[in-house]
This record gives sequence, structure tokens and C-alpha cells, in this order.
Amino acid sequence: HTHTYTHTAAMDKLIAASKKTKTSSSSPAMSAVSDLSSSLNDSSPSTPPISGLLRKKSSRRWSKLKAMSQTVSAFNDIAKKRKEAMDQWSDMQDQAKNRRKLLESKLASKKFEIAVKDANSYLHSKLNEVQMEDEDPHADVTEKIRQHESFEAEVNGFNATVKNLEQRGADLVDEGHATTQLVDDLLGGLNDLWNDLKEAMD
Repeated sequence: HTHTYTHTAAMDKLIAASKKTKTSSSSPAMSAVSDLSSSLNDSSPSTPPISGLLRKKSSRRWSKLKAMSQTVSAFNDIAKKRKEAMDQWSDMQDQAKNRRKLLESKLASKKFEIAVKDANSYLHSKLNEVQMEDEDPHADVTEKIRQHESFEAEVNGFNATVKNLEQRGADLVDEGHATTQLVDDLLGGLNDLWNDLKEAMD
């Protein structure tokens, strides 16, 4: 009986030692599995799920693209306004050039009219002198001849003025500063007076 008890005690110790060794050897692996499971199942706010991270990243990317789009749109608006301003400036310059051309045309035409009127006044005065000279029967013949020669030289020198006015009139028509009708009317009256004066001198 004492032998059986001793054998049973020895067996109990052996089984206990075996369980202890098994538990000790399997503990690290079980601990790792437990930790991994806990990590995967952890739903605390400090560890957001993967889908949430992807949504945040996509949202940031969309915000950047939207900002870039707005920047491009702003640049396009600036370019459009700049083009509109440049077009307006170009139109203003064209209008200013046209107004200046019109004023220059009017000025050139007016100067020509004044020059022709001055020439007409001169021819009228010389035509009156010729008529007064012929009406004076008591004038000294020698003096009369001298005055006529001086008068004739002066009038012949005026021929250059008449030719110059004719050329100016033609230039005004070619350059669009005056109409053909206006120039023809002015020069027609001038030439009529000029011819009348030459006939009176003969």
C-alpha cells in the first residue's frame, strides 16, 4: 500500500510538470494571436479605419484640385478683362486717329479756301487798277508805260501763285481732304479772274 501511494504521488508530479511546460511554451504564441485579434477588433477613436483614411485623403486631393481650378479660372478672367481693355484702348486710338484725320482734312480745306479767296482779292484789285489806268486820259504816256510794265511784271509773277493753288487743290482731292466739286468751284472762279486780268492787260 505504501508503494502504491508513492507511485501515485510520483505520477501526479510528472503530470503537473508536463502541464506547466506546455502552458509555458504556448503562452507567447497565444499572446501574439490575442494581441493581433485585439488590434484588428479595436474600434477606438485613436485608430481610424482604413476606409476613413482613404476618404480623408480623397477629400484633401479634391480640395487641392478645386483650388487649382479656381486659380486657373481667376487667371482666365484676368486675361479676358485684359483683352477687353486692350481692345477698348485700340478702338479709342482708332477713333482718335480718325478724328485727327478729319480735323486735318477740314484744316487743309479751310486753308485752301482762304488762299484762293486771297488770290481772288488780289486779282480783283489788279483788275480795278487796269480799268482805272485806261480811264485816265491825262496821264503822262512815258509814266503810263513804266507803270504798265511794272504792273505786268507783278501780275506775271502771280502766275506762279495760281499754278501753286491748282496743284494744292489736286493734292487735297487725292488725299481725301476736299471734294472735287469744292476744288473745282474755287479754282474755276480763280481762273476766270486770272483770264479777265490778262485780257485787260493786253
